[in-house]
Amino acid sequence: MIDIGADCVAPLQSRAAVLAHRSPEIIKVAKVVCIAAHAPAAGRTTTAVHLARAMAWSGRSTLLVDWDPRGDAARALAASVQCPHPWATDQPLGSHFQPTGVEGLSLLAGSFDRATIAAVDGWDSPRRRAAGNALSEQVGHFDFVVIDCPAAAVRFTEAALWAASEVLLPLRCGQGCLDLVPPTIESVRQIWQTPGKELAFSGVLLTQYDTADPSSPGWEQDVREFFGDVVFETVIPREVERPTSPGVPGLEDRSHAARAYIELCMEVLGR
Repeated sequence: MIDIGADCVAPLQSRAAVLAHRSPEIIKVAKVVCIAAHAPAAGRTTTAVHLARAMAWSGRSTLLVDWDPRGDAARALAASVQCPHPWATDQPLGSHFQPTGVEGLSLLAGSFDRATIAAVDGWDSPRRRAAGNALSEQVGHFDFVVIDCPAAAVRFTEAALWAASEVLLPLRCGQGCLDLVPPTIESVRQIWQTPGKELAFSGVLLTQYDTADPSSPGWEQDVREFFGDVVFETVIPREVERPTSPGVPGLEDRSHAARAYIELCMEVLGR
């Protein structure tokens, strides 16, 4: 197994212990979950879209924030986008929360031109923190918020982490799946080191589990042994491909993956 250092795991397990002992009153507080992973093809957008849909289906008012310049989450929901992304500007965000075809699910999305991407990449730490605070302060009327982040875009991810109350790490089940974990953990750790900022670690989600691959059980065992209890019991099978418009596999489907995301929804709410 890849040695990424025990110091990467201990903080996650510590945060999981905090979550496990939270009072019911705290658990009822609205969640803002950042789906973050530096590794490509980890299932970030698929997880963000389906988790948000599951939350809406559970009766919770939910907002999905498409913070990926690729805009896959917005396309998955056949939504219109603006340029530049509203969150990349200083304008109020409330007027940009748009309804989707899923009852109870709203979307905050926008397109990115090169100038906007360069601007966000150039944000210093105070600017990223201000952007995160701006979002978190304007989503209080939602029960649940999911932020879809791009891969290997540190500035984008850190702004989202400032807005979040929890972070969820999707991890593709396969060879080399642990290679790019340390950069994501380091981004999270930077936030943890700031006094007064509460950011819980929701957990590690194994995605794209290929039941036809005889190596999959071994990879899953390695991840669970390494990360311990922070790994979700729910495993997402490889049935659900990257969501693209117009045909996103829906939660109304009876596939194993669709059921898995409903189980993930229940597990996230219970942590």
